[in-house]
Amino acid sequence: HRARRVLRLGGGAEVSATPPPLEAFSAILDRVGGLGQPLRDWIGCRAVSPDGCPVVGRLPGSSHSYINSGQSFWGYTLSFASARLLADHIAYGAPIPRTFDPSRFVLARSGAGSAASERLT
Repeated sequence: HRARRVLRLGGGAEVSATPPPLEAFSAILDRVGGLGQPLRDWIGCRAVSPDGCPVVGRLPGSSHSYINSGQSFWGYTLSFASARLLADHIAYGAPIPRTFDPSRFVLARSGAGSAASERLT
């Protein structure tokens, strides 16, 4: 039985709604060309917040819904710490840094429902 060798090429942040074609990686594929042909390509989304900080805490307008997202490519590194932060907040009322507060993306409304300003503090 021969073990299948797999080489994963990837990692990065794509901010476009249109994924790049596999040809965009041709320079890399040329360098590893002796290892075989690509079996498949896959491009997926990462949860990235507009300001690059995680979004951790109670969802605005809800008393029982929470979020722990937006760690981007730091997900494996930050997810355990932000999960602990959120668990301590829910269980013990521990504070969550304001930079993680989900309400920082809520539009402030004035008058008849028009968006007056964006809260990003």
